[in-house]
Amino acid sequence: MNDPTFDPERRNSLDDATDKEWIAYHKGKIGDVVNHPPHYTNRKMEAIDIIEMIIEIEKNPKVAYAMSNVLKYILRFRDKGKPIEDIKKSSWYLSRMIKHLEEEWCVDLTIILELKCMFPSIE
Repeated sequence: MNDPTFDPERRNSLDDATDKEWIAYHKGKIGDVVNHPPHYTNRKMEAIDIIEMIIEIEKNPKVAYAMSNVLKYILRFRDKGKPIEDIKKSSWYLSRMIKHLEEEWCVDLTIILELKCMFPSIE
């Protein structure tokens, strides 16, 4: 390939592009790769804004952290060239989120059971 720029006619998608093609294709199109990277800004809202909006209502910090990573990987899974890897990472964090929710539920249930033992007349 003589031309290092990405040619959509020769590839199925940008996911199929080589690193060199990807960089050449995005050169000049990318503004601030630190504060607003393209794999987070290619929708109406930036991923960070979506994540912050959703997790701010979560009271458990472990659940919020896991949820933020689930969302991060789901929102960008087609944008960084490794969609299966990003979905697997999202799944890993989702499993952690479930674990933290189960632990939280177990603690709540334990408290209820202890109260019932202390106060058997409570329904």
